[in-house]
Amino acid sequence: MKMNITLTLTTGMLCLTALLGSSGVLKADETKPFVDLNFDDQVPGMNCDALKRNWGKQNEDLILIDNVKTYNGDGNCMLFERSKKNSHWGVGKNLPQEKYDWLKIQVVFKFDGAATKANAGLELREHFGKRLYHMSLGSSKGKDPITLIDGGSGWKTSNVNHFDRYAWNRVTWLVPSVTASDMTMYLKLETWDAKTSQWQQVDKVGSMAASKVEKPFALFRINFPSSEDSLKLRFDDLKIEPVSNDQIKALIQ
Repeated sequence: MKMNITLTLTTGMLCLTALLGSSGVLKADETKPFVDLNFDDQVPGMNCDALKRNWGKQNEDLILIDNVKTYNGDGNCMLFERSKKNSHWGVGKNLPQEKYDWLKIQVVFKFDGAATKANAGLELREHFGKRLYHMSLGSSKGKDPITLIDGGSGWKTSNVNHFDRYAWNRVTWLVPSVTASDMTMYLKLETWDAKTSQWQQVDKVGSMAASKVEKPFALFRINFPSSEDSLKLRFDDLKIEPVSNDQIKALIQ
């Protein structure tokens, strides 16, 4: 019995060392994504079970699985639908608090509704009571900017790009974590080209200096706007995964 226990513990430590490396930092190339949702395994027309409300009041707003409008004409997406006045609220996912260099958040989106009302935000919290990093998609001015926000240093903002409201868009957001070699947020915007069935990069990768995090990120959110008008916001291919310092240069080209 003693030999079996020793072997089990030793094997477990070998596996842990392989994943974390000698520094104790999670090796991004050997882990699965923290979140990987394309909604294709859910039933169209039903409530979305993959992302749950975690703040605010949903009231009569709906979060559904939709297969009528998707960026490539196949599969499903998540549809936020509002038919009457409601205030801000959001859905999200808890994240494993493991050490890694960077967090990569990628999501596809398309907004239907008045340009001054149909917008959304992506949010990362270092812990549940602290909103550290935020990305705003659209604004009340209706010019459809993408704005990076650092809530850990006095709410600094930077307008890094503009998206096409009449197209499907994809953002890749790279956020430095505890062991990052560069305290900069990066944002790449792409638009879906239906003719070539490929994503096309829009302008250069945007960036903004970021304040230092003390702990790994605990929570990711998609925040919905306050409005009096009907809205339809679609999201697809949400993927959140750790990225190593060695991978960053290739991702921000």
